[in-house]
Amino acid sequence: MLGAEPPGSRGDPREVTRTTTRLAAVGIALGLAGCATQADLIAQERRLQSQISDQRKQIQAIQRELERVRGDLDVPVQRPPQEHVMTDEERKQLEAAKHPPDQEPPPDAGTPPPDKTASVPPPPPVPPPAPSEDVWARDVSRDQAAMAASNAPERADLAPIMDNVAKKDCGKAVGQLNSFAAQKKESPLASSALYWAARCYALKGDRNQAISKFYDVVTKYPRGSKAPAALWEQGNLFIEIGDTPDARLALGKLIKDYPNSEEAGRARKRLTELDR
Repeated sequence: MLGAEPPGSRGDPREVTRTTTRLAAVGIALGLAGCATQADLIAQERRLQSQISDQRKQIQAIQRELERVRGDLDVPVQRPPQEHVMTDEERKQLEAAKHPPDQEPPPDAGTPPPDKTASVPPPPPVPPPAPSEDVWARDVSRDQAAMAASNAPERADLAPIMDNVAKKDCGKAVGQLNSFAAQKKESPLASSALYWAARCYALKGDRNQAISKFYDVVTKYPRGSKAPAALWEQGNLFIEIGDTPDARLALGKLIKDYPNSEEAGRARKRLTELDR
C-alpha cells in the first residue's frame, strides 16, 4: 500500500528521509499524470503529512537517545584513591617542619619533661621598707657636721646649744639661739642660730614668730648658707596658714636668688602643686 511504512525504515533517520522523499515523488507523479481524482490527491497529501510528522517525531526521539548515550560515555570513571606510602625522605622533611632547629624536640613518650624552673634561681627577697627618716634629726646632724668643720671660734659656744636642739628641747634652746645670734652678729654661724630659732618656734606652733625669724635670716644674711633653707621653710609655713600668695613669693624668691640650691628644686615642684 502507498501509506504503509516501508520495511526496515524504523529507527534509521536516513532511511526515513529516503522513504518520505519517494512517497512525495509518487504523489507528484500521479498528480501530473492525471490518473488520480482531486479527492485522491487530497487524501494522499494528508497521509504524506501524517507520515512525515510521525517520522520527524521518531527522528527527534532517536537524536535524544543518541545524546543520552553520548553523555553517558563522557562521565569519567571513579576509582578508589590509593593510599600514599611516605618515603624516608618525606618523613624527615615532615619532622624538620614540625621541630625547627631553634626548638627542642618533644620528649619521648613516658619521659617527664625537664623541670626548667629548678635551674632558675628564686628572686631575691624584697627588703622591708626603711622607716621614714626624721627630717629634724637629719637637718640638725648636717649643721652639726658643718659647724665641726668650720674654723669659726664661736663653734664651741654653739655646739652645746645644738645638742639641745637635736633633742628638740626648744623651750631651753630657743632663748640660747637668740642670744647667740644677737651677740655674735658677725659670726658665720649667726645665720644658723637664727635659722634654728625659727625652726624651734615652728615646732612649738608659733608660726608667725617662725616666719619672722626666717625673714631675718634672709635679710640679714642673704649670702649665708641657711638663706635658701629659710625661704623654703618660710614658704611651707605660709602654705600651712593658707597664705598662698606669700608662699608663692617666698618660693619664687628662692628659685630666683638661689637657683642651684637643693631647696630650689623642691620649690619648683611645690609651685607646680600649687598651680593644680
